[in-house]
Amino acid sequence: MSAVSAGFSRSDAIKWAASIIVPVLVYFFLPLAEGMNEKIPLFLAITLWAVMSWALETMPSSVSAIIMVFLYSVFVTKPGVVFSSFGTFLPWIAFAGLIIADVLHRTGAAKRIAIKIMLWTGSSYACAMLGFLLAGFVLSSIMPASQGRLIIFTALGMGMVDALGVDPKSRMSSSIIMAGLFATAATSP
Repeated sequence: MSAVSAGFSRSDAIKWAASIIVPVLVYFFLPLAEGMNEKIPLFLAITLWAVMSWALETMPSSVSAIIMVFLYSVFVTKPGVVFSSFGTFLPWIAFAGLIIADVLHRTGAAKRIAIKIMLWTGSSYACAMLGFLLAGFVLSSIMPASQGRLIIFTALGMGMVDALGVDPKSRMSSSIIMAGLFATAATSP
């Protein structure tokens, strides 16, 4: 059975090669500045590999993120340093936001909320943006972390794109999603 018939194409091979070769080149050829930690090139190579594997879609982003954290803890620094941020509230708020956004999207609640917002504020683009801003002020009192709000507003923006029947790859859908970003940023303390 050939590699092509197994689902591995020439473009996949090029993507895999690029996601491995470029970080290796960065590791070996990045010049160290005076006083720079000798593990910086390794850190940059691991990070570049994870970003390239995500961008080139050689593997799921969650898998590359887990591998990246593992490689950091084994080769770059102590596991206590790598996992220290998990002792703070910020990743857990973001995780909670992801769960809420997933629930809103899967149940169709995001679309229903978007339709309700459009009924209250009007269905024009300017009114929808005003609705996002008002929702941002309300949500900022409930969820203090802007990362969690951003995730929820992205889900609401996707619901609005669905409700309006807009092509998800169009400029209009991009501007609706960006409005969620601006609503999060505008209501941050």
